[in-house]
Amino acid sequence: MRLVHSFTYFILILFLSFSITAQNNDTASVSIDSIPFKVFKTRNSNLSYNDIVNPNISFKESNSFKEKTHPDDIYWVRLDFENELGFLSNNRTWFLNFNTIDYGELFYEKNNTIEKKSIGQYDFPTWSEKIKSKKYFSEVSFTTNSLLKNRYLYLKVKRVTFLENLNNWNFGSAKNAISNDYSASETKSLLPVYIYIGIIIIMSIIMFVFFFYFKKMEFLCYSLYALALLLFMTKDEWQLFDFFLPNNIFLKVWLLNTLQIFIPLGYLFFMIFYLNLKKDYPLAFKVIKTFIYIYLSLLFIDILFYFFKYNIGHIYILKLFPIIGILIAVFSIPYLLVNNKNRITSLFILGFFFFISGTGIHFYTNVDSDPLLYNNKIYFIIGTSIEIVIFAFGLVYKIFTEHIDKLNFQQQATLNKNKALRAQINPHFIFNSLSSIQHLVTNNNRVSALIYLSKFSRLTRNILESSIETNAVLSEEIKMLKDYLELESLRFDNAFSYSITIDDKLNIDTVEIPFMILQPFVENAIIHGLLPKVKGNKILNIDFKQEEDAVVCKIEDNGIGRKTADQKEHIHKKEKKSRGMEVTKQRLNTLRNNLGSNLGTLDIIDKTNAKGESLGTIVIVKIPT
Repeated sequence: MRLVHSFTYFILILFLSFSITAQNNDTASVSIDSIPFKVFKTRNSNLSYNDIVNPNISFKESNSFKEKTHPDDIYWVRLDFENELGFLSNNRTWFLNFNTIDYGELFYEKNNTIEKKSIGQYDFPTWSEKIKSKKYFSEVSFTTNSLLKNRYLYLKVKRVTFLENLNNWNFGSAKNAISNDYSASETKSLLPVYIYIGIIIIMSIIMFVFFFYFKKMEFLCYSLYALALLLFMTKDEWQLFDFFLPNNIFLKVWLLNTLQIFIPLGYLFFMIFYLNLKKDYPLAFKVIKTFIYIYLSLLFIDILFYFFKYNIGHIYILKLFPIIGILIAVFSIPYLLVNNKNRITSLFILGFFFFISGTGIHFYTNVDSDPLLYNNKIYFIIGTSIEIVIFAFGLVYKIFTEHIDKLNFQQQATLNKNKALRAQINPHFIFNSLSSIQHLVTNNNRVSALIYLSKFSRLTRNILESSIETNAVLSEEIKMLKDYLELESLRFDNAFSYSITIDDKLNIDTVEIPFMILQPFVENAIIHGLLPKVKGNKILNIDFKQEEDAVVCKIEDNGIGRKTADQKEHIHKKEKKSRGMEVTKQRLNTLRNNLGSNLGTLDIIDKTNAKGESLGTIVIVKIPT
């Protein structure tokens, strides 16, 4: 919860920071000391400077062009410095500020000849330099003597990566180069972005670590989604592909633009695993899978567009991404609202709503004045930040609920296992008792048979009730043992005597122990310890006492001992084909594992005299309470 609160405070601070600093952000049409210019548009790449200065070529004002730029169009720009000549000193170096262009050439005069130099950001080499603090602008140096006819500079311009209104174009001159470093105020305005990037990095790492710990795909998908967000937010700042593509800046930008497809891809895969769509929402699973195929197809098509230099196709594909995202939201949000099955889905709907709202506003607000959406990131950041908070809580909640479900499943499995183990003991005892009743009836011992049958019916009723109840109050367990011991005494013609002692400190009416956990040890003492004994009294003592958080039961007999019993054949040997002792040991092990305790132990001690002769057996069972 602390993590969720921290994210919430972060969003509030982020929003306030952007509200305060948004005024510092530039746009594509930022106002500088403007130089008048006119434009001639063509698709003839063979036109030269001499062709352009022909009087028949008609240059127009930029506001006369209603359509946006197109990758196939070439724009010749004529800058008119007539009004600036009074401020430009001879032979002084000045700097021309202009909207950063993709491919372009500057035509100027040098030694009475027409020269040109590349100034496009994708030209290699280029003489222009981008201005970091004003993302839309670059600058290049020139002198007064460079002016053609002492008045003009000509530019040949091509825009290939996005569509733009020519009204956004501005040209200006400055005495000094604009600093390529951020000022203190500009750095301050970028602080919320850096905080957001830090949060994204932390979130991506945390989700990746959770994936290795929990082995759940939703964490990996969300980590990749967060990484794609990071690349999208920093694509204009990080020189991600410069090392691999030092001479191909255009391919670098193309790749960075295309990488944003992994934002919806990561999100959709996260949606599939987080909501368990295949099982809980099969229709949504099919639809989302279709959208994933659409995105992958667009990615493949975009790669083909690059190799065939179909730039307008690349631009339209980038414009399709948010449209597809909105279509996904239009289907998913109503569908999940109608078919909502749990809180996890509710959290997803809420987070998805903020994500798609922030994304939609980011891509469709101020597009004309801010075509690269540099300054619309505030909406994207706020929307995805709220979504991150919700999904951070949602993932924690899902882990918690799955952990609870796992514990409940383990508990139910343990109960079923104990019932199955008890079910292996019950038939063994019941069949033996029925044989004894049959023996008494056959011998016409009607009184003993009625007494036996009465005690047997009460004991049988308790055993049947144990199929519902896992535990029994100790007093009931002791009463069941007494009934069982009387039945066995009748069965074997009072061949042994027994006693049950209870510690005064032990409250047998409140303490619970697993049902019939002691009966197999008592049976084993009678059948294999006492009955094979030939001489002397046959005595069985059962003692109960309290020790810390456990009930300790000691079952002691003065029979022949385990070693002699294993060697000696006797009339009752065949009866011990039962798995009673083995099953009870398994029940104790299960009890100990579930409680994570050292209790639930079983100790068997062989009693011997000074000569090493057996004097019987002691069984000590510690049962946690």
